[in-house]
Amino acid sequence: MVGFLVDIMPTFPFAVEACRMNDPRLWFGPKRLGFGITPRTREGWLITLALVLAVITAKQMM
Repeated sequence: MVGFLVDIMPTFPFAVEACRMNDPRLWFGPKRLGFGITPRTREGWLITLALVLAVITAKQMM
């Protein structure tokens, strides 16, 4: 991510530094077996739970 920002915004080094200060943990990562991604952090699990609840709520409204 930081390398991409360096390429597209060379005149804004403060933006790159701000990205480096953020938490570098990935919320989702590749599965060990199969295709796709799986939650790795608390934030990833919260997003997954929110998506599941949204699907259940939408299904009940139909």
